[in-house]
Amino acid sequence: MVRILLSISVLLICFSSSIYGQNDIIDSGDISSIKEFRTDLEARLPFGKTFTRSDKEKAEAFIQRILGDKANIHHGAFELQEFGNSIISFANYEFESTPVIIGLLLEPTISANKYRLIKTLELSSGCGNDPEINSVFLHDADPNVIGRELLIHASDYCNRHGKYNYVYIYNGLIENNKLTLKDFLSERCGYSEVKINGHWDFDMGDEEVEDRRYNECKYSDFKAIRNAINTSQER
Repeated sequence: MVRILLSISVLLICFSSSIYGQNDIIDSGDISSIKEFRTDLEARLPFGKTFTRSDKEKAEAFIQRILGDKANIHHGAFELQEFGNSIISFANYEFESTPVIIGLLLEPTISANKYRLIKTLELSSGCGNDPEINSVFLHDADPNVIGRELLIHASDYCNRHGKYNYVYIYNGLIENNKLTLKDFLSERCGYSEVKINGHWDFDMGDEEVEDRRYNECKYSDFKAIRNAINTSQER
């Protein structure tokens, strides 16, 4: 199968992680403020909206102008040649004390300096802390198709309960006006457990325990993620 590499695309994603399970969407519980946030995003960035990049305007400045002053860009903005010179960038955004990460992916249209929006999504941290984008990179995550996938590594830190690592894998296919999520990897790691009365629980610092163990992170950085994917392909 030959993938379609974002020939008509732009994607706005807000990444999230949650202590309650894999990729929990914020549509559970009290989300009135998040609904307002979504409504605001959809109003400013609806499907099919075209953005014009000024001559000689740097990618980061272009993204900042689209997102507005309330969003603080981190890690800069990068242009991906293998994804049709798409621009990808991430920003911290706080909506009514709720920390959110906004990820913006834009690809040029056939018109000069114009980029088109395909879909907006939004998710937030489940641990009450600021979620983080650790790395964005291309890797051959599927040997059965031509080209490399786009991988995004996000984390959610939960203090003594460790953290959640999330790896979003996109193959460039468009479905239902959004970039298709090909695969999703996740883990909870970076925390210590103790065994008391035959049961394992979070390490609260108790000295009188039967045993103690530490849960290492498998998806600690982009190199570890690449190695894990490669190893799984070799099996």
